[in-house]
Amino acid sequence: MYCELQNLHHRYRPQHGRTGNEESTHLSQARHRTQCAGWGFAAFYFLATPHRGANSAKMLKNLLKIAYDRTYVADLEPNSEAVQVINDEFRHFSADLELWSFYETQNMKYFSSLIVDPESAVLGYRGEKQIPMTADHRSICKFDTPQDSNYILLRDSLASTVSKITTVIPEKRHETIKSLKNYLQVSDMLDDDLANVCESRMPGSCEWISNKDDYIKWRDGEEADARTLWIKGRPATGKSVLAGYVVDQLRESGQICSYFFFKHGDRSKAYLGRCLRRLAFQMAASNVEASDTIL
Repeated sequence: MYCELQNLHHRYRPQHGRTGNEESTHLSQARHRTQCAGWGFAAFYFLATPHRGANSAKMLKNLLKIAYDRTYVADLEPNSEAVQVINDEFRHFSADLELWSFYETQNMKYFSSLIVDPESAVLGYRGEKQIPMTADHRSICKFDTPQDSNYILLRDSLASTVSKITTVIPEKRHETIKSLKNYLQVSDMLDDDLANVCESRMPGSCEWISNKDDYIKWRDGEEADARTLWIKGRPATGKSVLAGYVVDQLRESGQICSYFFFKHGDRSKAYLGRCLRRLAFQMAASNVEASDTIL
């Protein structure tokens, strides 16, 4: 499952080391910076998170006074100002998120009640999945074996989220590409141009350029003064065919390559503005950050 998550789009990244309340605050602050609700998260899993505070916070506060000063514990008391602010802010951009709230059903040892009761452990938002676990506040996120029923429940829930994300991301990306095409006013004709020059290339031709020092320096980008590779020649001497070969070689090596073929006599392929829009589209189609910037 970890491998599946790692292979998802790089925008969907896990956040570790925060409580649910801290994470909600973090995201609320980030929302104001980005003005975007769905910029990097697809789902939230809350395990015994005191969304509405917890009565046990008062007892914990008194215990900690003996050795430590933990003023933040007061923020976890029911109906505290901090809890209300966090929930109000989180509500504004959680509509597009998949929310899972798991709550404890067993008392912890030496305690006569739940640490976080079910009412506080759920947000009450529309579409939120509220799931009880046969565990106390400590064991709700600790499992003895992979056969543990709580582990299986959480694992299967995560698997369903991963499955949904892997379906939704390509669909959203397809819609983004359509929006880019409309916004930049580009067509698929450029792909035909590349196919045409590649079909015109004779087997074994153009390979000589792969051994040229200037080409290698430009391809590898190791020297600052080798960012431009200028190839000149008389008309109809094979410059476009050679360019198509270079595009193929770069793509086969896994590099991202944008291209445009100017064509004398064809007004649709003779303007710099059209070239720049097409290059921008290709870069945005292969880079999410670029497409987000353009749109």
